[in-house]
Amino acid sequence: VATATYTDQGCSGDDTITASIQGTSLQARITVAAPKASNLSFISASPVSIVLAGTGGTDLSSDSVVTFKVRDSTNAAMASKGVTFDLSTRVGGIKLNNEAIGTVQGTTDASGFVSVTVSAGSIPTPVWVIATLNEDPTIRSLSPNLTISTGRPTQDRFSLAVEKFNVEGWNRDGETSALTVRAYDRLGNPVVDGTVVN
Repeated sequence: VATATYTDQGCSGDDTITASIQGTSLQARITVAAPKASNLSFISASPVSIVLAGTGGTDLSSDSVVTFKVRDSTNAAMASKGVTFDLSTRVGGIKLNNEAIGTVQGTTDASGFVSVTVSAGSIPTPVWVIATLNEDPTIRSLSPNLTISTGRPTQDRFSLAVEKFNVEGWNRDGETSALTVRAYDRLGNPVVDGTVVN
């Protein structure tokens, strides 16, 4: 009796096993089932903090691309796997792939990656992307906390302070007075760095 062990390396289809001895050989066919996805993991969110819709500017964005990866039990990437995306909240009109309601579908690429775009609404809030594998809804993953922060400055939370109200003038040059502006959104959050004040 001669024994050999056949190990599948993540492929699918039929394999032919040939055994030979002293010029005689026999063959057997082994059918390998397609590998199944067993893991859906968060990879990245770029950026992890976004600003309210309509308040973007230099180095500020109201959109974030969130990426997940699907793997099989051998940790190999799985292509062409369907993934359903949803949000933990839609408050303020947060969108997924520009859709205001409902779930969004995605398909993994050749490297097992699948991405969705989160677009901020009108209210600052933390939000999570929920990804579910279509072929096995028990396989799910959450993105870490994605932050939608601050809004436009509002009149009732905007102040101007003057260091010296009565600056020496007449025959004096170069006298200065520092002016300080504090700007907050309607919820009392300080506006983002880089906000221009004229």
